[in-house]
Amino acid sequence: MRSLKTGQEWLWHGTPRENLESIIQGGLKPNKLGFVSLTSNFKIASKYGCVLQVEVTGYRMTQFEGGKEILCWVDKPIPPDRLLHTCDKCMAELRKELGE
Repeated sequence: MRSLKTGQEWLWHGTPRENLESIIQGGLKPNKLGFVSLTSNFKIASKYGCVLQVEVTGYRMTQFEGGKEILCWVDKPIPPDRLLHTCDKCMAELRKELGE
């Protein structure tokens, strides 16, 4: 994981805790429909459990704007080096599980 740099575009991805380790190791992969779901709304992402901040600079996205949120779909994998942040609680649980 790395910190956010000025000028980069980023969105949120929410995921259940049990998916966090594989995402950190292998990145975000498209779902059965062929897309990675992202949002500009942290509250929406947090409904799924752990929240990842994802750098999307240079990615082509399909967007749906509804009210105050923007939902985005990316049609290719997002590598681990594009994952910028996750909640401290989820990371602490993962470190404990990994014995770190």
